[in-house]
Amino acid sequence: MPTYRQLEAFNAVMITGSVTDSAAMLGISQPSVSRMIADLEKSIGFQLFSRSGRQLIPTDEAQELFVDVSGTLTGLGRIKETAQMIRKHGIGQLRLVTYPGLIALVTESLILPFQNKWPDTPISLEVQTKPTILEWIVSQQCDFGISVDTVTDSNIKSTPWIQTNAVCITPKYHKLAKRKSVSLKDFAETNFISFKSDSSFRNLLDREFSKLRIKRRMLTEIRTSEAICHLVSQGAGISILETPFPAIAFKEKLSILSIKPQLDTHVSLLTSNQRPVSLAGNRLTEITKLAKSKQTWPLQQ
Repeated sequence: MPTYRQLEAFNAVMITGSVTDSAAMLGISQPSVSRMIADLEKSIGFQLFSRSGRQLIPTDEAQELFVDVSGTLTGLGRIKETAQMIRKHGIGQLRLVTYPGLIALVTESLILPFQNKWPDTPISLEVQTKPTILEWIVSQQCDFGISVDTVTDSNIKSTPWIQTNAVCITPKYHKLAKRKSVSLKDFAETNFISFKSDSSFRNLLDREFSKLRIKRRMLTEIRTSEAICHLVSQGAGISILETPFPAIAFKEKLSILSIKPQLDTHVSLLTSNQRPVSLAGNRLTEITKLAKSKQTWPLQQ
């Protein structure tokens, strides 16, 4: 039978798309992650990933298994966290979920100021894919989601937090890298690393390029911004991110360029429409207003 640690490693690889990022996420070594994935595949009797360079590509079987594994780990994690919270602090934990590209923004602009002002309120931060964030909001598995995707679900309230804009990322040595800005025409016939087809931002970009009749060489589709940044930094192509935040961690290897005309986006706070905001949630709202007024994060790089 699969062990908890094997499932945890599998879940991390599905979220981050690489062994390196999974090891950092779990706080263990890369060989440990690889070994647990290999042991899990042996235990269940089928392959979970294929390799494309340094990237791990999930099989169809892995995608199907991920749904159940993610839900199981979430349930077990919540039981453990709730028990610890009740023992130490009573009721009142603030549960947040975001995707990997916004971790730095969330920790520095939300969590640290919140803890400084209300040190006795426990905070839980989960890192998930964008579709999972929406699922967790609807199922009320968290209090707030912080994401960029456009939300159409009537069960979710989306409150714009930080106005930002899409950026182009290129390797440092790319012919566009020395420019301050690019237009969509500059992407014609380029090797373009794209988000997966179920991404709302991918659909927005496809519409914009289609209007201008610009064809890109769409060779690779990836789910996460971090994986796109990693692949671009290795010279596999160029891309467009909905915000500059995920690229900041790669700034030594990437050039981050503005796009003209500007493609406006925003980071939003997501909550459930099915229940009132808790006291801890109202306190977080205070912090978001403070962070927004101070403009602690650059909107362009």
